[in-house]
Amino acid sequence: MKVSNGKIAIAASCVALLAPLAAVFSATAHAAPRPAVILTASTGSLPASSALVIVQAGLPHGAKASNHYIPAGFRYPAVAEQTINSDAFSIGVPESATLRRAGILGHGIAEFNVLVFSGSRFTSQMMPVTLTSSAAQGNVGALAQAQAPLVRMPRFRAFSPMPASMQRAVSTVRRAISEGGAIPPPCTTSAVGSPAEDRTRIGEIHVGNDHGLTMRWKYSNTSDTTLSVGMSTSGDTGPWSGDGYYTTTNSLGSSGGFTATRATRIYSDGDMWYQRYRWRGSGSPPLCNYYTNQVVSAVGDSAEGTNSPAPNPYGGCSPGVDPLGYAVLSPMHGEWSQDRAVAKGYSGVASVFGFSFGGHTGFTDSIHHDYHYNNPHGNGTDIYLCGGDSGMMPNSQVIYSGSY
Repeated sequence: MKVSNGKIAIAASCVALLAPLAAVFSATAHAAPRPAVILTASTGSLPASSALVIVQAGLPHGAKASNHYIPAGFRYPAVAEQTINSDAFSIGVPESATLRRAGILGHGIAEFNVLVFSGSRFTSQMMPVTLTSSAAQGNVGALAQAQAPLVRMPRFRAFSPMPASMQRAVSTVRRAISEGGAIPPPCTTSAVGSPAEDRTRIGEIHVGNDHGLTMRWKYSNTSDTTLSVGMSTSGDTGPWSGDGYYTTTNSLGSSGGFTATRATRIYSDGDMWYQRYRWRGSGSPPLCNYYTNQVVSAVGDSAEGTNSPAPNPYGGCSPGVDPLGYAVLSPMHGEWSQDRAVAKGYSGVASVFGFSFGGHTGFTDSIHHDYHYNNPHGNGTDIYLCGGDSGMMPNSQVIYSGSY
């Protein structure tokens, strides 16, 4: 899993300023800049005949070592807008100074907030997007996202009623756009109360019952953790609805892990910090008027959890048994540490401030599963690791060892 105080980054050497951001919103612009990212999604049935879609990019501020690198707040300027007439849409986010700034602050991952207003109701979704190959850290899924501008978002939550102030703000924004292509005002967030630290599931360990076999689990400082976000229009205690995802990077720049011995099947947990934020805006009335509950910082530690995941459903890892492929470990100091997938997603990884979080960590170039096998005085035969859940080896979301 990964996060950094809100992530986003674009290599300066790879991009150039294509046009002022205002041109994107201008109804009279003859040529729009080539999009850096294209977000495509479905909102479900629109409450009205049309909807206004606004895409914002998160700019964190006030994160310090003294507060565990937890942002004091965020500013979310608009980077694209579009009026849609059906539930499915694609919206291009052009290269801009705002996106570049978000990249500098986010270490290669842009945290977008997508707002959809239709009639007197709205829906929203936070969506982290990897923008640079270096930020992917060897993760095949993140690398594909960085190399292709098209990003498919999960389905939006159901539309909910807008507070009266939001309805007035949306009317003002619609009128300004139609009259002169004005850029929608940014939303701003500020921390509510104190943050909370909680143990969070970040992976699972499978080590077979073979003499001389161990596995070093390492949660590295380049690992990203992506967890769901809770949203409430009622208050900072909920009730909460899912509102997309937020990605955080190991905030302390450290690595944590442990060594699992033979015949081990256990979940791995790490400590995360969570914070609630009040969403407002610079407009009058503000465009945003709600609360979020989200992960904001990863301590970087790792320890065995209290529960055990299911064993290998294929019963073993010998060649031809697991359709997702296998890896061989020689009894003479054999080792394997090549996982490159996004880890398996879990529901209920943590419960903080009344919201049950779900999500996943990411396997990267830094070692996460480091298997070692040394049994020269045994039967001298190879043993096998294999993939689980989805993805062909070495890009499987779960790594099994024998029948474990």
